[in-house]
Amino acid sequence: MIDRGLPDVWPPAAIEAVAEFRQGDLVEGPPFLYAANGECPIWALTRGIVEDGGDASVAVLAEEDGPPYGIITTQSCDLTEKASPGRTRTPCRPWFQVAPVSPSDSYSKEQVGLVLKRGFRYLVPLRPPSLQGLWLADLRIEIPVEKGWLAGRKPVHGFADLGGYRDFSLRLQELRSRVAAEGGVTDQMIDHLRDFLARDPARGKSALEPVSCIMYEAHGQGRSPTMLTLHVFPAENELPGHARELFDEWFDDYAGVCRDEGCALLPPEYGATVSPLLFSELVRIDLEYLIPGLDTA
Repeated sequence: MIDRGLPDVWPPAAIEAVAEFRQGDLVEGPPFLYAANGECPIWALTRGIVEDGGDASVAVLAEEDGPPYGIITTQSCDLTEKASPGRTRTPCRPWFQVAPVSPSDSYSKEQVGLVLKRGFRYLVPLRPPSLQGLWLADLRIEIPVEKGWLAGRKPVHGFADLGGYRDFSLRLQELRSRVAAEGGVTDQMIDHLRDFLARDPARGKSALEPVSCIMYEAHGQGRSPTMLTLHVFPAENELPGHARELFDEWFDDYAGVCRDEGCALLPPEYGATVSPLLFSELVRIDLEYLIPGLDTA
């Protein structure tokens, strides 16, 4: 269906416009809309339309009430669709996605405090270099926008350096690569590890300092994994003994709980490397979520 609607020749202004943007850039005044059911309204906009006797099938937030900025969540390569050197590429993606971005004072102080401690996975703190103060990107909704909308617009850099853009990409990866587990056994495992480390924060921080990243491997044919393995990758060639000891203790503490959920927890893996195929199947756990305030630079 989509292919039949693509133009034979794309507007040059659209191709030139997307070339200036990348994932993590901000756009000013993005649209905010979604499909809804007037017979079962949920969000305030939908309820208001129904109360006013309007058609809520497509709910559109007025421009003056919408978010002042949106952050591009589409991967840069899919946004520009630029061909590799020496090759040609016909564009096939007429839309890109944006998530709303609002100043932090749109949220409560409690929410902002939790965001800065990675308490909300879907809220991302931003300090765009050309904007004042703290801003929050809300990844609970992404709005499709036709690429031609970017014509005549300039990007607002969402981050001051490449490291910020990389971290935003990793946050998106984390959200989108989470295994769909019936009963939330993977989330339960992560939260249990977080609570376990919080029992002795100094020891937990000491154990995480020599860790480069933590990922998990889910096994099983159905929607819920039947086995889980935690992979703790050392920053150097080998994970120090005190760190191994803590994760071994966590395994002993959680294995029975996991088993009661119908999932076998295998002993943690501490190898410095894994095969590329296995690595592509692992899901990263945010270290700062495990211990808020941990310096992972």
